[in-house]
Amino acid sequence: ASNSHVVVVGHGMVGHRFVEALRSRDTEGRWRVTVLAEELDAVVGRVGLTGYTDHWDRSRLALPGNDYLGDDLVDVRLGCRAVAIDA
Repeated sequence: ASNSHVVVVGHGMVGHRFVEALRSRDTEGRWRVTVLAEELDAVVGRVGLTGYTDHWDRSRLALPGNDYLGDDLVDVRLGCRAVAIDA
């Protein structure tokens, strides 16, 4: 059962890698993750953007490890901008 919750603000490369690492290590499913991302699309590798000047194929820039997007313990909220944090 899930007994801890973490909220990740931003779904860039660092946030993506954090969620990926947490879920791969959380074999007992103790952590529930909510990701708040202002972007409307799933994370892409921005380093590769310079190679796409003639045509845009966003799927080719997707970062590996997006398997957690179908994970019941991960709630990725695209288009959801964080405006304040209440700790």
